Amino acid sequence: MLERIDRDYGALFELASRDVVQLAAHNAFQYIGVRYGVRIRPLVTSLAASGDVRPSDIREAQQVIEENDVRYVGAGVFETRKPAEQPVAKTSVEAYSPVTPYAGVREDWVENDWGYEEIAYGIDMSIFEVVVGNESPEEAGPDGWAERWRNFV
Repeated sequence: MLERIDRDYGALFELASRDVVQLAAHNAFQYIGVRYGVRIRPLVTSLAASGDVRPSDIREAQQVIEENDVRYVGAGVFETRKPAEQPVAKTSVEAYSPVTPYAGVREDWVENDWGYEEIAYGIDMSIFEVVVGNESPEEAGPDGWAERWRNFV
């Protein structure tokens, strides 16, 4: 299973039309960048308890978003949504969708008997396909994925 996931991640980033991923999350995803040669740009480098992002971090994200024509960003499933809402409000980003470093599970994932593999394909790989330009949100993931996870709560 892990070899297949690794191979599929590699293929995903090999086909990517851009080599940068803007996340409205912290830097827990750097392992993806190191492993697959993609630049992971976390928005959250110093998150206050209120969920506010430093102005310098949002300016840097705005520049990355503009220079790379980023339309969608990944947002941490288990983090406050405030950092994810800022790029949508202040840039050309259209929406955010979930990513998870597998540090926890949602109740609906448990109810659906999702494990590591289902989360890898149903959440992370689906959004990475979108944020690197391989697919539109409507094409990504299983049926109804885009509607369920667009600007999720």
